[in-house]
Amino acid sequence: MAYYYDNLKLDKGMYREAGRSFSQVLERKDPSERYKGTSLEGLDAFQRQLKRFDIKVKGAGSDVVDKFFQTADAAVLFPEYISRTVRQGMEEGDILPHITAAVTQVEGLDYRSITSEAGGEEKELKDVQEGAVIPETTIKVQANLVKLKKRGRMLVATYEAVRFQKLDLFSVTLRQIGAHIARTHLEDAFYRDAMGLYDTRDSIITLKRDFARVLCEDIYAWWFDQHAEGGRYQHEEIYRLFARQKEIGEFAYSLNRVKNDEIALIYDQESCHTVSAYTNMMMLDYYRTSDLHRIGAPVDYYFHNDLEREDMPDYKLYIMMNLFRLTDAEREAVLQKARKNGAVVLWLYAPGFLNPDAEHIMDNANIENLIGMHVGRIDRTCSPRFKITDLGHPAVRYAVEDRRYGYIDRDVHSNVWLENVLAPAYMTPGFYIDDPGAHILGTYCELGLPAYAIREMDGWTSVYCAPQILRSELIASLAQYAGCHLYNTQDDVIYANANFVTIHASYKGKHTIRFKEACSPYEVYQKRYYGHNITELAIDMRLGDTLMFSLQGEC
Repeated sequence: MAYYYDNLKLDKGMYREAGRSFSQVLERKDPSERYKGTSLEGLDAFQRQLKRFDIKVKGAGSDVVDKFFQTADAAVLFPEYISRTVRQGMEEGDILPHITAAVTQVEGLDYRSITSEAGGEEKELKDVQEGAVIPETTIKVQANLVKLKKRGRMLVATYEAVRFQKLDLFSVTLRQIGAHIARTHLEDAFYRDAMGLYDTRDSIITLKRDFARVLCEDIYAWWFDQHAEGGRYQHEEIYRLFARQKEIGEFAYSLNRVKNDEIALIYDQESCHTVSAYTNMMMLDYYRTSDLHRIGAPVDYYFHNDLEREDMPDYKLYIMMNLFRLTDAEREAVLQKARKNGAVVLWLYAPGFLNPDAEHIMDNANIENLIGMHVGRIDRTCSPRFKITDLGHPAVRYAVEDRRYGYIDRDVHSNVWLENVLAPAYMTPGFYIDDPGAHILGTYCELGLPAYAIREMDGWTSVYCAPQILRSELIASLAQYAGCHLYNTQDDVIYANANFVTIHASYKGKHTIRFKEACSPYEVYQKRYYGHNITELAIDMRLGDTLMFSLQGEC
């Protein structure tokens, strides 16, 4: 039986037909419907051409690359072979289809999507009484365009280098290229959506923010492109930004970098082994990235063993992050440091609950002896959420009425998975304040028991937050109560030292910076002064805008 595919004329022009791929053109000329009920059923038009020229691309009997170039017609098939094999590599192990809600084919260089916005702060369904207004969700077009990029990869090889290579081995190389392309596509979608970096502006304001943290906190960082050929930072505006940051960095490191911060965060490595991975991750990782830079004042980081050192500076506010396990000697060192200058000390969750020197190693009394308040314990899983009940106390002056506290209520994203990484908030066990001498500031929503309290001690102030988390505005309230300077009280990200003040805006609108003393703030990227001999600066900013001010003149 004669088949049409045996006599089909192939030429390179079949790759250039507008709106159609080579396979589609081939399929139109030699439809697969013709072969139903024959031995060729199940093969597409391209596979039938491989059979026509007896080219075996896989298996023990695979041919060499040179087989494609035995005739002019067979040579036309080679680009399609490469394309199909690379695409096979892209599809093997590709998880994009599993995390992609919809696919839109775009004919253009950019794209504007739609989004839904729930009314108010909450997005969950709520009870609606008869005659009440039903909460609304608005669907609208996104404000920002999604820029679409073209990508390409040229495969360069001499004919002599590949002509005698077996096609099955050559296919492995092509599939590896395809797998790398798939990872690049995944990385784009993954990091853009996970970090909210959709365009060049998003990237630049974030790079400015993180650079400010490095300089102001005197830490280290690096910008790692992760691709030998570049890509993540491959943009002229970003290259200009890096060049400017090099100049700013050289200027910054020529200045006196001695810190004069007023808030210290105290950590304990040993206590990490006494609580769950959930508690560690939430208190030591997610909490740090979600709230601690929104206090409005810079902070320093220490281990609790540093409190015994004579060269450790004194602070006005100490935040005891995870001091769950303390010996008698360690407890005394902590309290001596607190008494030294009448500091305010914030304790979180279960401070000193474990004492290896005590008769009862794990006991409520170990907490009481440390913080100066009698506490009760809830030996079951319970909710940490609480509300402030004494809004008139100066130690909670920035508290939001009716807001639930005690957990992380912000989006916290990870560079290893998409969407919010937070698990539902819970405590096991839970604690509460049971002390008539303590001033109760907040009460658990579910339990009705005191969750947040303050007590004036002999020469220092003890503040106990029984849940694991205290939101930034409550820490800011405590900082001001302790006499710390706040540069900002609007939930913005603030990085500051004696030489620079940086603000990363948390919303669109007017933002205020209050400097420690009169200065002439010079914005280091715009290269202009925002005033001279001023103590306060009000600025209109977009969400995410980052401004970095030098307090030491031009740079």
